[in-house]
Amino acid sequence: MRQETRPIAPTDMAPVRLVPFDALLGALGLGGLALGFAWVDPEGNRWPAGALIGALVVDGLGRLAGRIAARRSPGHGAMAMASLILLPDRAVPAVAVALAAAAIAWGEGFPVMASLVAGLLAMGGIARLAIVRRILAGETADDPEP
Repeated sequence: MRQETRPIAPTDMAPVRLVPFDALLGALGLGGLALGFAWVDPEGNRWPAGALIGALVVDGLGRLAGRIAARRSPGHGAMAMASLILLPDRAVPAVAVALAAAAIAWGEGFPVMASLVAGLLAMGGIARLAIVRRILAGETADDPEP
């Protein structure tokens, strides 16, 4: 038996909060952790902490742009993609807690861990911004790349 499909109507979707509390709390936690390690050992942790804070800014801009795009075209599900790089909002505090626990247990490894998390966050933020650009330009997955 074949089911009929219909496009998603704007009334079918829950309203999109512009600033999710989970992601904001996690970002503030990661930023505070980075600033704390940079304060304790500025020589060794200044650049990794700066990279982590910069990646948090890029990720935040990507999330904000994604939420604005979701409000403009509510039937589009691209911003809800599951990916290791595009962390859902609820996963950000867990990443912050995991990084804090690992950094406290292995303080000398903070630069490596901060750089790793910064890279993943920056990739996710850039990917979200690229997806938003395609959504707002009206492109679909079937459109060929330029």
